[in-house]
Amino acid sequence: MPVFFSCSGEADLSEVLSTIEEHQISMQRMLHNSYVGILKDKVEFWAGKLDLAQQVLGIRKEPTVDQLRIKELAQLQRQWIGLQSIFGSPEALQQLPDETEAFERVDGFWRAYLRKIRNEQSNVITVVEEEGLFEIVEEKNKTLAAVQRKLEDYLDLKRVAFPRFYFLSREELVKIISKAKQPNALQQCFQKCFDGVHAVAVAPNGTSIEALYSEDAYKLDLLQPVNALAPVEQWFASLEEAMIDSLKINLKAAIQTKVDPGVDLEQWLNEYPPQCILTAAMIHWFSQTEDALHIAQSEGEFCAFQERLEDTNNEIQQLALLNSKTNVPSIQKLAQSSLVLMVHARDILSALGRAKNISPSCFEWNRQLRYYWQTDDEHCNIEQLQAKFQYRHEFLGSSSRLVITPLTDKCFVTLTSALQLGYGGAPAGPAGTGTAYGRSFLYTRADTRQTTNEIAWDLRRYQRRALNACYAMQERLKQ
Repeated sequence: MPVFFSCSGEADLSEVLSTIEEHQISMQRMLHNSYVGILKDKVEFWAGKLDLAQQVLGIRKEPTVDQLRIKELAQLQRQWIGLQSIFGSPEALQQLPDETEAFERVDGFWRAYLRKIRNEQSNVITVVEEEGLFEIVEEKNKTLAAVQRKLEDYLDLKRVAFPRFYFLSREELVKIISKAKQPNALQQCFQKCFDGVHAVAVAPNGTSIEALYSEDAYKLDLLQPVNALAPVEQWFASLEEAMIDSLKINLKAAIQTKVDPGVDLEQWLNEYPPQCILTAAMIHWFSQTEDALHIAQSEGEFCAFQERLEDTNNEIQQLALLNSKTNVPSIQKLAQSSLVLMVHARDILSALGRAKNISPSCFEWNRQLRYYWQTDDEHCNIEQLQAKFQYRHEFLGSSSRLVITPLTDKCFVTLTSALQLGYGGAPAGPAGTGTAYGRSFLYTRADTRQTTNEIAWDLRRYQRRALNACYAMQERLKQ
């Protein structure tokens, strides 16, 4: 009952180990069977063979010569699988010619060796007994290790220059570097770097990016086209800067237009990016309401506060009417999101009306997630209790909003306070209740096959981009 290597070219050893474990279970059942009789010696012989094979593949603390050989083979196969997808493409030859040449020499040896194993039908015990194999494989492993170091050093230079490249795999980053001057060829990679960017609009010259598209096909025109003729890390950084500047200018214009009492609601909703509309609406509402609270505190008059409640109700009615009469899906979606925010704003006013002492410094007001526009540096700040954050102008497209409940308010207070103190949070609850709603984070599931270098790379990319990350299932890792 020989156990053969899987020689399909890119398979790992898990299939072989699984086969061995299945046969071991069969052997144990036979040994404990009362009818084993005269077959017992043969069953014990094969059970010992299978145990040896598992020890060879598993590598014990004090490995034998055979175990060292198969360890080198397994390591060579792991390294080859990881690098083959990169150096098997023409892009790698353009950027790393010397490393590609070194990999191709190892690739030729490994493929020839796999063919030999397959043709000779060698089993796991006899494969490791070939003379001189250990020295050859050890040399090939050193070559691949050097190639991998050079590749990582080269890619790290790009990642340090533009940290969002840490979101990409090695294969994706090599593709971006090799096609740096062809933005159309990189359409699938933009969303990995910018979560809200589903595609980009490229000018007829093929090298200038003029606009961004969200997943729902909303188009954000960039104030200044981004030229892709510069080094890739530079023009990706320019694209990020152009995105931020475009949204910042649009937000400022949306705020100025919102102040105009004669502005047409539907025209205003259609004129600016959806996220700028929602943010501008909240900035305007919180500014007007805080002015009313100042008047109520200084003059003891609640007329201004009552007017704010009436204005909020009127705006809710206008949005509801617009939502029912418009046939434009984008306007309807934006009106619905605005309704969610304004209904919550009305709830805030109702809670303030029930409070005994209302002022801009009262707890009922300060515990709300408030939006302010700073005219001196033209930035939007978001405040809640002692927590204070700056709006990052990350392109989101036309995103919908969850209904804000009292429990949502409590979550906002808890999480913003935690972030202010340098902590994180992981809300739990049933699906559809907003447990994953808010600041994005990178989720990584620990794997028993991870090496210390791979874990260090994960931690490094979190730190370089100041990412919120969740490293789950650490109990899988072996010391």
